[in-house]
Amino acid sequence: MRWFDPEAFCRNVQQYGVVVTTLVPTMAALLLNHPAIEDYDLSSLEQVAFGASPAPLELIRAFERKTGAKVRMVYGLTEAAPIVTADRISSERREGSCGFAIPGVAVSIMDPDDKELPAGELGEICVRGPNVMAGYHNLPEETARTIRDGWLHTGDIGRLDEDGYLFIVDRVKDLIIRGGLNVYPHDVEEVLVAHPGIAEAAVVGIPDATYGEEVEAFAVRRIGTDASEDEVLAYCREHLAKFKTPRRLTFIPDLPKNQVGKVLKRVLRERAVASEQTHSSEA
Repeated sequence: MRWFDPEAFCRNVQQYGVVVTTLVPTMAALLLNHPAIEDYDLSSLEQVAFGASPAPLELIRAFERKTGAKVRMVYGLTEAAPIVTADRISSERREGSCGFAIPGVAVSIMDPDDKELPAGELGEICVRGPNVMAGYHNLPEETARTIRDGWLHTGDIGRLDEDGYLFIVDRVKDLIIRGGLNVYPHDVEEVLVAHPGIAEAAVVGIPDATYGEEVEAFAVRRIGTDASEDEVLAYCREHLAKFKTPRRLTFIPDLPKNQVGKVLKRVLRERAVASEQTHSSEA
């Protein structure tokens, strides 16, 4: 497929008896919110790898219930050619984990001073191994910022458990600091997509004079539902700490995405800031 299309995907799975495939989590969300999933036989699917971005647990569970396939998380990035860890069929499956490092590759969680953190603590995911790039072409300063003491600093936040299983939390640049407290958008998105009326959600931080940053949410309604902003925000208040609860929720037809299905949070952030400025000028 040159481009992802939910119905074409379902048709291909049925026609060719696809057993194993790979999806970006956004693609899985689109499938679950598309009527075609009811019209095709997807029972041949056994294993589906999710990669490219963190996947909410509720999305994984819903996809497995609907298709019968087992979801396996994979973590990597272009600078690591690209696989770093994988949830292997031959290994114990730990919900929410991307598995452990592939042979020859080391993963470490580091603090802002490049010191290794113990198991269970959140920090920046760093990678070392023969798969790591030599550097960015003709960008020595960027290379020096990214590769330090032999470690590739990924810009992703995560943690390792005692057995080396990796759990992804978010991107460093997407971290929201509200009133001095860290808000990881993925935590909020997990709650949003657990609401029965929400198919997809994305959370961004926008500047705020009082708290430094505020939590802003965007969501796509599930087909056949009419969830309201007040209803969903009330649900968030029940399941999130007050400082993590979005100040505002905006429903949109689709989340903006790039060619591989990653949500373009930059676009949402710009939209939220523009909307805030409009409201401020009207006030």
